[in-house]
Amino acid sequence: MVLNPDWIAAAFTAVNSIRVVFYIPQIVAVARSVDGARDLALST
Repeated sequence: MVLNPDWIAAAFTAVNSIRVVFYIPQIVAVARSVDGARDLALST
């Protein structure tokens, strides 16, 4: 079975884009934190 490199690149990009979306709550929690970076978003 031969995999098309374009399909692999598209799948890699899609999965990493989804991963970045899940980091947004953590980034927002740390940006709003007044105690440094102690806050934590459970979704991450």
